[in-house]
Amino acid sequence: MKQKQKQTKKQISCRSTYDQLPPQWQWAKYPWFVAQMQENQIFYTLHNPQLLYRCQIPELIGTQIRASFHGWVVLSKHPTWFLWNPLTSNLIRLPSLIHMKHEPNECFLSSPPDDQTSVFLLSTHGYPILTFCRLDCTRNKLKWAKYPYGKELRRIIGNNGYLYDLTCCNGKVYAFNSDDDNNTVIEIDIAVEEKKVVMRLLSFVEQPRPSFTRFCTTNGRMGIGCYLKGYGSELFYIEILILKMKPSDTVGFFLNDNFIRNTSKKLDNYKEIKYGC
Repeated sequence: MKQKQKQTKKQISCRSTYDQLPPQWQWAKYPWFVAQMQENQIFYTLHNPQLLYRCQIPELIGTQIRASFHGWVVLSKHPTWFLWNPLTSNLIRLPSLIHMKHEPNECFLSSPPDDQTSVFLLSTHGYPILTFCRLDCTRNKLKWAKYPYGKELRRIIGNNGYLYDLTCCNGKVYAFNSDDDNNTVIEIDIAVEEKKVVMRLLSFVEQPRPSFTRFCTTNGRMGIGCYLKGYGSELFYIEILILKMKPSDTVGFFLNDNFIRNTSKKLDNYKEIKYGC
């Protein structure tokens, strides 16, 4: 135990911290983690774990970092949401949501804001409604609209439910449904017309259920975290088995119309993993 502690301290002491933004060539090349530390932001990438960049970005002060899509960072400061481009410093302020009863806990951007078909979506856990805003730069004023999908989802899964964990793959939007008895992954078909946005739900593929029978616990504490993530033309289904409240094994699936391929990776080197939107 003492040897592990000494090794951890040594690894931390070897890191170099720079009081600046990451260089632009690195920013565009690698994915970055951003941590809010009071009024400072810490930038970190797995491609060079020995480097930390610390700076203070005015656009991020007092806001909550919610997600990142297509090179844009989604920020919120209730009841307002923003889209910020760290390379150009462009900031898009969306209309205030002062009349929204429940604060959204999930967001999604279908394509970059300079695309005339770009749509920004908000969803709230437990409610079958998508609140969305079309980000058409040619429009004089941005405005929110709602898409209640409860009846459509009920026709697909046979029960009441809602969508969560929205992600994009190959230009299409996918999500989990909340019904534990129906494992269907839902496709959200978005058609952007000249004056309106039309959405509909489609059944895409059944969610795979890998077997974890080879694992056993001494105190019976076990949990499974499920995630749906798109990357390029591939849609990843990820389940994390948590033993004694620590991630132990990751099982990933590539979901496509033609195949489902299983991969598994043991996580021996991680003591704690925090994951979220």
